[in-house]
Amino acid sequence: MKNVVTAKVSPYAIDFDGCTFCYKGASRPSLRDISLKIPLGQCVVVTGQSGCGKTTLTRLVNALIPLMYEGDLQGEVRVAGKPVSAWTMGELSAHVGSVFQNPRSQFVNLDVTSEIAFGCENFGIDREEMVERVEQAASTLGIESLLGRGTEALSGGQKQSVILASAYAMRPDIFVLDEPTASLDVHAMRNLARTVALLKSQGKTVLISEHRLWWLDGIADRYVVLGDGSVVGDWAAADFLALPFETRTDMGLRAASLAEIDSVVAVSPLGDADSSTASRLPSCEKSIVRMSGVVAGYRGAPEVLKGLDFGLVPGRIVGIVGHNGAGKTTFARCMAGLLKEKAGVIEVDDVPLRAKKRAGRVYLVMQEPGYQLFSSTVDDELASACSPDGAEDGLGKR
Repeated sequence: MKNVVTAKVSPYAIDFDGCTFCYKGASRPSLRDISLKIPLGQCVVVTGQSGCGKTTLTRLVNALIPLMYEGDLQGEVRVAGKPVSAWTMGELSAHVGSVFQNPRSQFVNLDVTSEIAFGCENFGIDREEMVERVEQAASTLGIESLLGRGTEALSGGQKQSVILASAYAMRPDIFVLDEPTASLDVHAMRNLARTVALLKSQGKTVLISEHRLWWLDGIADRYVVLGDGSVVGDWAAADFLALPFETRTDMGLRAASLAEIDSVVAVSPLGDADSSTASRLPSCEKSIVRMSGVVAGYRGAPEVLKGLDFGLVPGRIVGIVGHNGAGKTTFARCMAGLLKEKAGVIEVDDVPLRAKKRAGRVYLVMQEPGYQLFSSTVDDELASACSPDGAEDGLGKR
């Protein structure tokens, strides 16, 4: 009873009190003596270089540590004034809505509508209200067109938006978002920005782990910078933005506003880079990879690639761009032989190759790197990739 009373009167949504955490088997802690108090209704952005501890921090709030990730935790984390360890998982999941960096790991249904409704179903919300929540969440995130579609055919960005909608439909008091824009295009990022602003207006608390900062300009109340697992800076939004741009870049941070992005582009015009790079390109224009009339897609869904023609010339760096769902990942998977084309021809060095034969000739780094890691240590992973029989064992597909 004491915990319940404390939770009602606490002015803090989240309270990290001297938290140090070391993953099981790790040689050093991922977090070191973290003490942060996040008031109710505040939008806090946790940023810093890769590996600084951002994701680990978010896992403490939703109890993924220690439930899913074992290790040694010192200190205490409190949600609404109550220690996380004192919450049941059902209570905590209703109070804290989580969006992971890898959205695919959160999917439990085969269609979008069921996925958004899943949390509401688990808590016994009546059907009429559940339908209303699903429609409202899809509308808020701008994904009405995805309702009823199969989740297998969604792009990474579309999956991210669906998981956001699923969390939104639950209407928790606290939202924890771990790099929510990792797979989003600019249009989807703007939708997310409007959603976070709406959550703030509703008095919700939002904790965001993020590298990209510009979309949070005018929304974030506070920026916390981590370095090597420790808090190296904690600023109100106005104070953070007032820091010299060079000071923030020295901490490994990205531009915090569109104005800063524009200033960087103005200093380093792309035209100069293009002309200098072009002068170093080889004169050979013969394609090393050629795709002719390629049709590809997923079971039970319309084709994603529709008669695509493409040639890749040696020595060139080519960017494949487009909105979420445009077919970028399907294009890459098909070229690398991880997805079999339904029609068309793909040649490597002028030789038509079936999908299985392209694996090991065309290498792909996936959007979700966890699917390409097979060993328990970095040393073993690199050793297996470099082994003479790596391609025969299927490692060449990486």
